[in-house]
Amino acid sequence: ADHLVVERSHAILASAVSNGADVVVLSCPLCHFNLDQSQRKIRKQYRGFTEIPVLYFSQLLGVALRVGEKCGLDQHYVDPRPLLTLKKLI
Repeated sequence: ADHLVVERSHAILASAVSNGADVVVLSCPLCHFNLDQSQRKIRKQYRGFTEIPVLYFSQLLGVALRVGEKCGLDQHYVDPRPLLTLKKLI
């Protein structure tokens, strides 16, 4: 079953990246876990895979309200803070 999570997560994230996404934003905790934490295994299995930050919509709302540093941004496998800093959002 784990290989299916890695395979489907790769398909979703690779599609997002190839379509120009900088970040994936969602509301489902299980989806967040699968898409964020699976990237370690995806990177090992798929050469050339580009990691992408995965955020909860509530974290993005926190960034918009200028309380991003209090939203657990440091708790992701793929750290979203460099991207958010580059975009001058935090």
